[in-house]
Amino acid sequence: MAQKIEQKYAIMPETTITLCYRGTDKGSEVPPIPVEDYLLEAEDLLAQNPGMRVLVQTDQKQVRDHLLEALGAKAFALDELPVTEGNTAIHLCLEHGKQAFADHLLAVNLIMAKSQWVITHTGNVAFWTVLFRGHSDRVVQMGALAEP
Repeated sequence: MAQKIEQKYAIMPETTITLCYRGTDKGSEVPPIPVEDYLLEAEDLLAQNPGMRVLVQTDQKQVRDHLLEALGAKAFALDELPVTEGNTAIHLCLEHGKQAFADHLLAVNLIMAKSQWVITHTGNVAFWTVLFRGHSDRVVQMGALAEP
């Protein structure tokens, strides 16, 4: 499934920056990092690496649309995972198709893990992305505590 998605969007991991924004109900767990901070990180990486594209992954429609507009032709999003305009976690919004959602979420997570750069959050999806990646090189974790 991951290979089919990569082919559909012409994703080449070596020229991909993944921007994974944690949306929906996550503000009740940890304070959200402003989306503009993610955008600045992506813009900085694009300035240093002009041949790259940005995969925007979030479950928040408003955030996805804002990032796609701000980054322009350099950015793209995947249709395989749903988005919402509300604050309810996306998996709680699904009445049917939860297995297909889980399959797509795993496939997209594997794709994100292979990206040259990953800009991500401090939640479970970010955790699995780095585990699948096998290292934290070229990972920018927004909201991570700074080392003393």
